[in-house]
Amino acid sequence: MSDFLEVVLDFGGDILKFGGDAVLVVWRASEAQLPQTISLVLQCCQQIQKKHGSRDTHLGQKLHLKIGISAGKMTILSAGDRDHQQYFICSNALDEVMMAQNLAVKSEVIVSPTCWELCEQEQIQTRLLGGKRVLKVQRMEHMSGSEREDAAGQFDQHTKMRRLERLRHQRPPFHVSNDPKAAAKMQKYIPEAALRKLDVDMPLHLWSELRPVTSLFIQLRFSANADILDLQRGLCDATRMISTIISPHKGEINKSLLFDKGCTFLCVFGMSGAKLHHESTHALDSALQIFSTCSTSLRNLETEAAP
Repeated sequence: MSDFLEVVLDFGGDILKFGGDAVLVVWRASEAQLPQTISLVLQCCQQIQKKHGSRDTHLGQKLHLKIGISAGKMTILSAGDRDHQQYFICSNALDEVMMAQNLAVKSEVIVSPTCWELCEQEQIQTRLLGGKRVLKVQRMEHMSGSEREDAAGQFDQHTKMRRLERLRHQRPPFHVSNDPKAAAKMQKYIPEAALRKLDVDMPLHLWSELRPVTSLFIQLRFSANADILDLQRGLCDATRMISTIISPHKGEINKSLLFDKGCTFLCVFGMSGAKLHHESTHALDSALQIFSTCSTSLRNLETEAAP
């Protein structure tokens, strides 16, 4: 995964979310910059598919990449308590990019209808998928190195990107206030397992580990009539309820994903530094409590929990 993520960084993208076997990447641009930005993204996707679209595994199976692209406005919602926060991405563009990715087959790049309306159409050759509103990218004019640098350079956060040894890339530091309160606020978005490793100054090459844990998936389905304020309130209440129930058992919210009026929380019991006996029993007990609490306390919501 690190190979194609380096290509993303090279083209000016920001890695926003990991979800299962998917990665959500964003290029932030003004409306005037969108056509050129979409061309840059398409160049990035074509290079990824060319270099990393298929890969053999030691199990004899091939891994293939499927890529969907959309464009539009994006809303980021924050939810949690005074100790921990989760962020959620909410937009029609997210729904469209998931639809495009789901309709792609191996080694394909699919663009959504909105993306097609906004892109530089004269430079891209596409084919409409039968019975679908999305388009498959077949070919596009190649951007020269200078054109690519100009396109990536339009984003302020990339103007100081430096090429390091071994062709690796490093983003410029994120400048925030020296006020300790600012650092404390940002730490609320970092998973507890990662914070524990940061606290002991563990070297990055030792962070990855393989350990048995118990996972709890919680799916919340919001009413189709819920507006952005209803969504914000529902996410805040749900995040606090889940954290309150799993925290006594050393459970942690590891990931949170929002899609198509639905939300999934991945809770993990037994992470590094938080191992307890009978964690599977704790997870099952937590699932029952979460189902009962959310079903009775959250409005316009259907709840599913599965350990």
